[in-house]
Amino acid sequence: MDLVSGGVQANSLIPGIVADVTKNYSRHPVLTKTIDDLVEDLKLKRVDMLSLTINGAEPEALRGAANTLKKMRPRIRLAGWYQIDGQSIASICKDILDQYDYFVYVGQRNGLMAIPREKICFD
Repeated sequence: MDLVSGGVQANSLIPGIVADVTKNYSRHPVLTKTIDDLVEDLKLKRVDMLSLTINGAEPEALRGAANTLKKMRPRIRLAGWYQIDGQSIASICKDILDQYDYFVYVGQRNGLMAIPREKICFD
């Protein structure tokens, strides 16, 4: 993928995120791996939590975690305040996580927390 960089915190793998912030940006090709590939490569037996703050690439990370979400059922925290085509990353990610039967909470600033429904206790 291409990492678009406009300086210190202005970096993203998603076209348009950084370009909206600064006109002085550059592209750098980077090798990426899916979460599923990392879990397999590292031979992880469990994943309890995913914490994602990756400047707009959170939906792609979740899409690349399909097996991990299905089999390991981690809790998820992610930054969802960026927007793609007028839709918040939190909203896009909520739609993805709904497909995996997660309870999803989106805060006022579009921070997202999610837990598999079967792990919710109401005692």
